[in-house]
Amino acid sequence: MKTGTEIIFQVRRNFLRTGGVTILTCFLNATLNLVLLGWFAREGGVALVGTWSLLNAILMYVLVLDFGLTNALTRVIAIKGAVEAAPLVRWLLTRLAGLICLGVSAHFLICLTSGAYSEIVIAWGLAGLAACFQLASNWLICFRLGRYQQYYFNLKSIVRVAVQTSLIFTFYAPIDLPAPVLFGAALAFAGFCELLFAGFIVRGPDLKSVTAATSANFSDIRQLSRGFGMADAINRVRQPVLQILIASIAGNAALGVFTIALRVPTVLSQSVSEAMRVLFPGLSNLQKSSDRPIVTIMLRNGFLVQLLIVVPACIFLLIAAEDILGLWLGQTTQTQISATRLITIGIMINSLSVPFFWALNAFGYANRIAWAGLAGLLISGVFGTSALLLLPNPIPTFCAIYAFSQILTAALIAWWAESRAGLLFASLSQIRWANILLFWTAFIVFSLGLFAGLTDHSAEFRLGSVSLIVAAASAVVLGSLYRNGGFQHPNPMEP
Repeated sequence: MKTGTEIIFQVRRNFLRTGGVTILTCFLNATLNLVLLGWFAREGGVALVGTWSLLNAILMYVLVLDFGLTNALTRVIAIKGAVEAAPLVRWLLTRLAGLICLGVSAHFLICLTSGAYSEIVIAWGLAGLAACFQLASNWLICFRLGRYQQYYFNLKSIVRVAVQTSLIFTFYAPIDLPAPVLFGAALAFAGFCELLFAGFIVRGPDLKSVTAATSANFSDIRQLSRGFGMADAINRVRQPVLQILIASIAGNAALGVFTIALRVPTVLSQSVSEAMRVLFPGLSNLQKSSDRPIVTIMLRNGFLVQLLIVVPACIFLLIAAEDILGLWLGQTTQTQISATRLITIGIMINSLSVPFFWALNAFGYANRIAWAGLAGLLISGVFGTSALLLLPNPIPTFCAIYAFSQILTAALIAWWAESRAGLLFASLSQIRWANILLFWTAFIVFSLGLFAGLTDHSAEFRLGSVSLIVAAASAVVLGSLYRNGGFQHPNPMEP
């Protein structure tokens, strides 16, 4: 059994490794996703963006079959080791293979009888197949996640995004295929490549332990997912439910506006927040009262990453939204700008709850995360539906409701982290808030001043220049202050 000092050292070391990959992931995912959506908007308008979003919503629905098992397996491997998890992974993979065979057979029969709707049926089936491949890759990569090697999860995401983007760019014009079918095929092949990559990463003793293991039974799997299933399901269905709701009431064009508004802040926050997953196995091992000081140090460090990287990035997006959207889409509207800014505010505030999200999972309070997510989903669904039905231009209002739901979810997670485990205030009390606020103020003033001074230049020059200058200045300030402990109070127990 590792000591608290050994665990925090391992988490910190792997977090630094993950940080480099996270920067690469952020850059590639942001570039590829934004270029792809911008290209869709230029080629076919926001309706084509809506088509792509709808297929991704179908994919997300199938991913609900994970039922929190990725997180549960990570916890088992972190606490008990890979040998204990091997029979569980074997059971899941064999059943998933059977589900794929059954689904392909049923899909073939439906396509034979669906007539004019076969195009949509094929596209949805391919999106479902892509999700199955992604599920298998997630379960395999748990052997690395349980050893604090979160960066492998990021790397396989890069593989998937790069492959699907390359296929769409290559074959959209030369091949006379309906757009939904091409998109579905790109998703499926990219998911298969992701699965191959995951298998390559865990080759050796881990993969051999899976093939050699005696299979578990359903009761073992049910016990494994207990506490994680509902939280994971709600988290996964939240966005696709809202996307299908918008498409069914307001159409694909409105869905395209919402998707574009959601994409940039989501990429900014998720790419960094995914690195927080490395906290999960470490916190799972630190549940004794004597380890609480180490837990608060880990959460403080994770919270500082959100404060000093995600929040400034979102602030910059709020300031530069018009230039970013104009260059990205070729043209933009005030509705699109307002929608993007509203969602950015919600995601920025929600990102602050990410370390405590993983803490609740690790300490056995995943059911509380489920209730928080359900509250946000109900607010978005009920009030969002009213806005879509009653307002002539409902998307900005819908985005404001979505942003509020994100803030509410974050507040509930923070509340339960404090009330159930006493983690919130103990972690936040170790931060020098005066220095954080000073940094944010200087960042905002500096960014606004640069944009104001370059108003006579083109949007390309203005955005590029301000981005480089602000990023360089922030890196210097952050590096200097963080290295000298300028953002956190000293703690005698910190290794």
